[in-house]
Amino acid sequence: MSRLSPLTRAWVYSVWRPFWVACLLLTMISSLVLAAQVILRAPLAPGPEGLVLVWLSLLPETMGILAPAALFVAVVVAAQKWVRAGDLAALSVSGCGPISLFRPTLLMGLVVAFGVAFCAQILGPWGRGVAHSTMASAADSYRIRPATLVQVGDVW
Repeated sequence: MSRLSPLTRAWVYSVWRPFWVACLLLTMISSLVLAAQVILRAPLAPGPEGLVLVWLSLLPETMGILAPAALFVAVVVAAQKWVRAGDLAALSVSGCGPISLFRPTLLMGLVVAFGVAFCAQILGPWGRGVAHSTMASAADSYRIRPATLVQVGDVW
């Protein structure tokens, strides 16, 4: 038997989907922007496979940054959904009140915090290293042709 109350399970299930939708949307958009900044600042750009590898390697970093914001958005969306459906009013009438949702929300916040710590301490540095090595290997695979200007740092 599950030790979670039906109220806790209902709240977690109602927050679960908006959390992943918000987390994936925020992460995809911000990692594309971050990868574009990295690639545009580099003097030499890698090939298409390298571009995708740089983008994928920066995903854990951005997910670790944006997961708390996604949880906040998901809690607000789920609370609005419960208000419109009358579930929070029913909780108040039954004597529980919305304060009973504090514990499951806190537990979800702790799970997200552990995920953020894992992304920040393990996956983030690994991804930055992969992105750095991919950008550095672009210089090795670049063929310089005669009479072509190439910018290296501030020098042409």
